[in-house]
Amino acid sequence: MAEPPLIIYDEEDIMEGLEQCSHSLVGVFLTEKPIHANSLQNALAGIWCNPKGLKVEEIREKKFQFRFDEVRDAERVLRGSPWIFRNAWLSLHRWERGQEIEDLSLSTVQLKIQI
Repeated sequence: MAEPPLIIYDEEDIMEGLEQCSHSLVGVFLTEKPIHANSLQNALAGIWCNPKGLKVEEIREKKFQFRFDEVRDAERVLRGSPWIFRNAWLSLHRWERGQEIEDLSLSTVQLKIQI
């Protein structure tokens, strides 16, 4: 069996990718229902007031990365959580380099109740 080709990235490309990811959130939907990235992107763009450069990428089943062009948009979305999409809770966390999504505590959401 042949070895897969080795891909070498320039340091500049790596740094650009890290910069883009630094404005990211990762999250999981707490539901048994399937979640489709295209419908999610369209719905959340409207709900989140059309953040500049929003990109939604499915990492694993029901686990997504949400990339923003500006860190202030990511922070605003995170402060506004928890979010619900099609009756499913979305548990969000900041993206961190080297963090595996399986290691994040994504099975709960924090609720704020004002009395």
